Amino acid sequence: MTPQPPNEKNDKLLAILAIALSLAAGVLVYQLASRYSDMASTQTIEVAGTKSAAATATSEPGPAPPIDPAIIRRQAWDRISRHLAPADVASAVAIQESLRPIAQFFEERRTGVRPFAEEVLSFNGKWQYIRGKLPTADDKRHMKFLDQSFSKHVFESAELRALLEASVTEYLTRLKAIENRLLLDCRADIQQLDIQASEVLLAMQTDATFAAEYQRMLASVVKEVAQDAKFGVSREVVSLIAGEIAAVVAVRVGVAVATKLGVDAGILGAGAASSWATLGIGLAAAIVIDVALEWAMKAAGHDPVDDVAKKVDETLGQLQTLLVDGDPAALQDYQTIKHMAENDTSEMVRDKSRQAVQVIENSGSLGLQFELQRIHTQRCILRDAALRKMILADDEQAATAKPESTQHSLSP
Repeated sequence: MTPQPPNEKNDKLLAILAIALSLAAGVLVYQLASRYSDMASTQTIEVAGTKSAAATATSEPGPAPPIDPAIIRRQAWDRISRHLAPADVASAVAIQESLRPIAQFFEERRTGVRPFAEEVLSFNGKWQYIRGKLPTADDKRHMKFLDQSFSKHVFESAELRALLEASVTEYLTRLKAIENRLLLDCRADIQQLDIQASEVLLAMQTDATFAAEYQRMLASVVKEVAQDAKFGVSREVVSLIAGEIAAVVAVRVGVAVATKLGVDAGILGAGAASSWATLGIGLAAAIVIDVALEWAMKAAGHDPVDDVAKKVDETLGQLQTLLVDGDPAALQDYQTIKHMAENDTSEMVRDKSRQAVQVIENSGSLGLQFELQRIHTQRCILRDAALRKMILADDEQAATAKPESTQHSLSP
């Protein structure tokens, strides 16, 4: 073998050394890359675990936020207030529905007008008139005869009083039903709020407690409502005692109508304000005395029955109008004086006018429709004020706000 030169031998050693170094570097790079990959995986797992723990902690329910009674009350009032206007409308509609039987009553009883006229103009009727004019006779004999005849053929005065009382009672019954429905709807609507509402509004826990608290609030707001609305509110209107209200209204309207139709003060008597029974011969006879006598005594040469029947029928129409719609003259005076009470520049005139307005309102001369309208108006205002105080008891904003229902007018 020929020996290699020294330079060639060194070149081979350097080549081998380069290869070895290259392999060592490759192994080192591989190891470093593997180690970095393991570290990254570990960090990813740790981050994911941290996020998962945070998500788990977030999903767990925390303590309930504190109750804000003012917010609960305002939310409850917003729900209740939207039921008030429909109740007010239903209450107004019920007035006409309650008055309808009066028109039906007069329509039915008009069929007895002609038989009444025939009896008044009969021989017996004229004889009763003559007997009543004799010096020693009872001067009310003929008036009693007219009353008996009218009661037999048309209606008794007691029936008329019962009719008015029934109309008032019917309206109050409808009004109670409207308010009962209102309370049920209000409570059901409030229950849709947060369950914590019952912790603030204790009265809404049952229908019975809600209704009882409403009645208590009605009584508590009477004074402030009367001062704000400038009219009196009777105990009966607050409690809706049908029997008492019906009796008072019937007497007030009945006596006003009898006076308008010319019933003698002696016939009315001192006790007329407390009962129709003291009207003596009764309202029924009073409305036809002048009519029957004039036609019966002046008729000559023909049968006056048709004329008398027509005249009595017209008087019945007048009676119906006075009972339901009131005296037109009184209504005109009322509107004029009420305008003065509200708009006159003189405080003294306004004060005196307000007093006069109350006198007219309490006279019965404005008719049964006005009486029911007055109950409706007072009840709407009381209803709004009672529910407002009941729900917003501690709300300062509510304490200074005036009920929207004070916009109702007592004008016929």
